Amino acid sequence: MAAYYFKPRVGKHYEEGLDGRRTLVLGVHQVCLYPDCPAYGRCTSPDGIRQMDVCLHQPDYELREANSLEMDSFLDPMPQDGFKYPTHSYFTRYMLQAEDSIDEQQKKDFWEHVAFFNFFQHYRQHLTPKPYRGNEREYRAEIPALMALLEELKPQVIYAWTKPLHDALANSKELRAAGLHEADIIRKFYGMHLSKFTFQTASEIPTAEDIRAYLAERLEGELDIANQKRPKNHLTLEEALFNCLTARLITFSNGELTFPPNKNNPLHKNHYDAAIYEQLNKAYELPEKLINRILVKHSPRGNGGHVSLRKIEPAEKPIREKVKRLFEK
Repeated sequence: MAAYYFKPRVGKHYEEGLDGRRTLVLGVHQVCLYPDCPAYGRCTSPDGIRQMDVCLHQPDYELREANSLEMDSFLDPMPQDGFKYPTHSYFTRYMLQAEDSIDEQQKKDFWEHVAFFNFFQHYRQHLTPKPYRGNEREYRAEIPALMALLEELKPQVIYAWTKPLHDALANSKELRAAGLHEADIIRKFYGMHLSKFTFQTASEIPTAEDIRAYLAERLEGELDIANQKRPKNHLTLEEALFNCLTARLITFSNGELTFPPNKNNPLHKNHYDAAIYEQLNKAYELPEKLINRILVKHSPRGNGGHVSLRKIEPAEKPIREKVKRLFEK
């Protein structure tokens, strides 16, 4: 039996992804509108829900398909539904950069390129999620289900709705060990709290030889020159960047070495970016144009745009020293 109960809603073009990256959109929970139902206690229980197959109020409603049915109701609403799915609309408008109305076909096409999944594997009565603080045990109990989904779908980018869900993911040691990396926090967009994570398993990290081939192509003959210029106590450029990858300070995705767009991240901001940039610039004498060629910083919205590394903030000394150790023998 799968660790998760509710099946994910996987778009037809999920493998194509957004800008070539498999993308998972993570909601918080399903909502039960029938508190007087005799099965309410089972549906709102982590164990009880697994005894249920269909909704007693709607016998044709297969509970395990709730994520797909929820998205179908949003994309093709029926007049009798009476539910507007505001969070779904706000998120779609954000991703499509639409100020007001959304083209219906464009909206449907977007959701066919992503997967959708709710974090909690049982129903809740209220729309507003419980805060993470004070309810850590409840959130942690759902991590195995999410881990199983990540192993199955292998998303490269994850968007999480609400602050409690952000806190649950960001504070999970299991998820971080598996390859989750906090990338960006977009606060209060149309009243919603949205956060972005990247995910990369250890098996997806290229070898130092793979990185050398990548650098040789990007630097066009400058790789050996850069390695010759490096201080004696420094690793080769490909070995140093491999260390940064294994430390998850950078990622390799869609054929690029990238910095997660963490400009608004209060924990990191751009300090890792600045420290790595400083090492490449001073130790290997790589000019800015070459650094921007081998290390890409994507825009927070994931719309294919790149952010110049000139916009990074100075690194704090402890972080600078930590990164420096990754470059030294």
